[in-house]
Amino acid sequence: MLGLFTTSLVILIIVKQNLLPKNKNLKALALAVLQHENGRLTMRPLIKRAVGKAIWVVVFGLAIFLVLNAGISCLSNNKNSGSSAIPAEVLVEQLHALLVEAEHEKGYDRSRFGSLREDDSCGTRYEVLLRDAKNPKSIQQLDNCRLSGGVWLSIYDNQLIEGDGTGLDIDHLVPLSEAWRSGAYKWSEAKRVQFSNDLGYVNSLLAVSSISNQSKRDQGPEKWMPPNKEWHCRYAAYWIDVKTRWMLSVDKNEKRALLKILDGCAHKG
Repeated sequence: MLGLFTTSLVILIIVKQNLLPKNKNLKALALAVLQHENGRLTMRPLIKRAVGKAIWVVVFGLAIFLVLNAGISCLSNNKNSGSSAIPAEVLVEQLHALLVEAEHEKGYDRSRFGSLREDDSCGTRYEVLLRDAKNPKSIQQLDNCRLSGGVWLSIYDNQLIEGDGTGLDIDHLVPLSEAWRSGAYKWSEAKRVQFSNDLGYVNSLLAVSSISNQSKRDQGPEKWMPPNKEWHCRYAAYWIDVKTRWMLSVDKNEKRALLKILDGCAHKG
């Protein structure tokens, strides 16, 4: 908790003192890096004011080092909690740092993103199911990449699902078609496949009920939010996080909807 508080304090100081880079892409990356250090930032309180932007270089470099060593976002600590671990005002700054432009509507095809990875391991679906199970230590891993005795909580609709994973979909939090419209149409095929199988950020792919995933389809937050309203703040935070991680744009309606959600999160305290 102390590490997370320190992280939030550092982020807020940087935002308030206007020490972030002017370039929007660098600013978005900076906020993402600071957000993802898993509460392990151990800087002492900034008692004396740093000169100019020298403090930014120190904080940014330290944050990158910690990210490379930590590897997991601080948002993963309370995945089943509805509230976001990051202050709403920081998420607003992160959202404002994203490029705003109209969506690219032409050319999307699911095949351009490959499939959920299936190599010599059991594949991305299997890994996400194991990771998101509430009982990872007692779940049975059978031959032919089958699971048994698993328990999952679908955070979109608060449904408890038990067994072998039947009834669960692996949801791309930012749908593939949404990613395409937001900038992935410019990517190489290899990068799109990486996005489709992004296990590097714990909230890019989520095990959720098939019913809730089918309800969501490829809709953005301006058209669809999880039926579990207690989870709206965290969903918005994850959405902004994935867009920042992959330098994807937002359109005006999407941004307006996210700002409205974050405003509600701020009033929740």
